[in-house]
Amino acid sequence: MPWEGHPECTLRRWTRRAGGVVNSVFRASLTMDDDARMLQQLMEESLSFEYQAGAVTTVDDPHVIPWRSVPCLITAQITYLLTYEIAGQGRQIEVHPGELLVVPPGISHKLTKISPGPGVSRWSHVNFRVFTSVDVFTLIEPPPCIRDRERAAAIGDLNTRLAQISRNDAAASTTAIEALARAVTCKAIGLELLRLVLEVSSPRPRAFEVLRAAQRLSPVLVAIDRDLARPPRSVEALASLVELSRSRMQTLFQDAFGMSPMRYLRQRRLERSRQLLLTTDLAIGAVAAQTGFSDQFHFSRAFKAAFGSSPLSFRQRVQQAAF
Repeated sequence: MPWEGHPECTLRRWTRRAGGVVNSVFRASLTMDDDARMLQQLMEESLSFEYQAGAVTTVDDPHVIPWRSVPCLITAQITYLLTYEIAGQGRQIEVHPGELLVVPPGISHKLTKISPGPGVSRWSHVNFRVFTSVDVFTLIEPPPCIRDRERAAAIGDLNTRLAQISRNDAAASTTAIEALARAVTCKAIGLELLRLVLEVSSPRPRAFEVLRAAQRLSPVLVAIDRDLARPPRSVEALASLVELSRSRMQTLFQDAFGMSPMRYLRQRRLERSRQLLLTTDLAIGAVAAQTGFSDQFHFSRAFKAAFGSSPLSFRQRVQQAAF
């Protein structure tokens, strides 16, 4: 048994807390029968956290982040007045000094600094997934702004700690045990960030049904994500992983994710390519190869059709933004 201050104990503690908050988010609309408890346990066990980027950034005038969409949750505690526009909503949300901006993955948005003079943003780009590829924030809807300044400051502190760990990882030469300890600490901090956001969030429609289907289809989801760079398996081969007929597996997929397994595979390849463009310096051709596209031309065409810009333009636009 590890001692109380050991990173493993910290991770267990935060995992229990995160799972408890996931439970509380769903409790308002669900009766926690035995099946639901089992599903909650499976969700806790499959919950993964990935840190992509973050920093404590000084923001000068003028500062506008033009329309963009990124494959991660953005949280940013700011010390200046900001307007946040979401595509298709026709309104601006004001985020005031000391508050926290929250942008779910895949949301097309624009950010404009309003107040004059320099300000500071403590921000992170993170991902939380269950059953390998199901983003938690496709199931949960966070508020666009957390106005509780105590909660916002706590998340800002976590963003600062994550940035420090990432910076130390890049600079330090350490033993395997030290690297593992930092990874565990990073995950514990990420789960605490998730807990703080989930406590003020609400379940999206059909979230529980999607979770049930994802649990049933989890071997298929794992196989798809593991083999993104390889030629796709047939639908029959995927269905055999969960001992279902082709038609039954396709029906489950369509009901849960609103698309066929092959379309889901293509979407995951494009999402993964966008993540690689955001977090690595890989050449466009290498990104295409790692995500299963036959050549750079077909990859660029598919990427632009899905996201409205070429891979190179996406990378340049996102990397130029402060957060």
